[in-house]
Amino acid sequence: MGVFASGKGAGALVALLVMPSVATLGGFRAVYLATAGLALVIGLAALYQKPVRARPDHPEEATSFRALGGALGAVAVNRRVLLLGLFNCASLAVGTGVLMWTPDFLHQTYGTSVGVAAYLTAGLAVAQLVGAPAGAAGAARLGRMPVIAGSMVMMTVVCVLVPVVPGELLAFVMVVLVGFASLAYFSPRFAMVPEVVERPEQVGPATGLINAVGFGLSMLAPWLFGLVLDSGHGYFVGYLVLAGFGAAGALGVLAFRVPKRTEDLKIGPSASGGPGGSIGAA
Repeated sequence: MGVFASGKGAGALVALLVMPSVATLGGFRAVYLATAGLALVIGLAALYQKPVRARPDHPEEATSFRALGGALGAVAVNRRVLLLGLFNCASLAVGTGVLMWTPDFLHQTYGTSVGVAAYLTAGLAVAQLVGAPAGAAGAARLGRMPVIAGSMVMMTVVCVLVPVVPGELLAFVMVVLVGFASLAYFSPRFAMVPEVVERPEQVGPATGLINAVGFGLSMLAPWLFGLVLDSGHGYFVGYLVLAGFGAAGALGVLAFRVPKRTEDLKIGPSASGGPGGSIGAA
């Protein structure tokens, strides 16, 4: 999951470092065409992998339209699944909002050229590349919720500091820290999905719902930032709005409790020792 999440940072890096040159050479249409080409190549490469094309191991009736609808209904009222969606929303809102508006902030506040401001903001994408595997490693050592909680709190604090610290260099450092925290949570959050659903066949619908909640609600963040600027309240209030999403995620941590397993998951006829033994709850 840490490697998988690194793709988001890589995509942001391409968008900020490569696509401006593409736009200069061929205009905005060339950017869309290049993005579509990347999506096609990456999609075909993913579909080439047999595990991606394989059907799930669930019983056939579990993947029927009716059964999937029932599973989706069950996870839609699962408080822990919705809280995982909230964590996703917080990360996407803060990360995307900072990515979209910081080049304009640097340009308007410090006179940085738009191109240089975009290149500076690319530090967020580099930090995401590092943050994704670092979050996975941290969860293995410290536990999942401490990493998620730390990411939510860190995002909130450094987002507020972006427009406050003096100079574009320190602002850049804050942006980098936002990038790191906005993806460090990714692996532990997805690793928790099987632990908070009732049945294995609910993992897929739960994952889809978590992404839908995250992407759906987080789209409000950059729009609200723009409304704040249009109303004349300035960048500080705009970044406060983004930080509010992170704060909501931090508060969600307080309401989240991973259910304790009453029994270890067993493989084979033996609970301990002998063939098959116990694999534990992990």
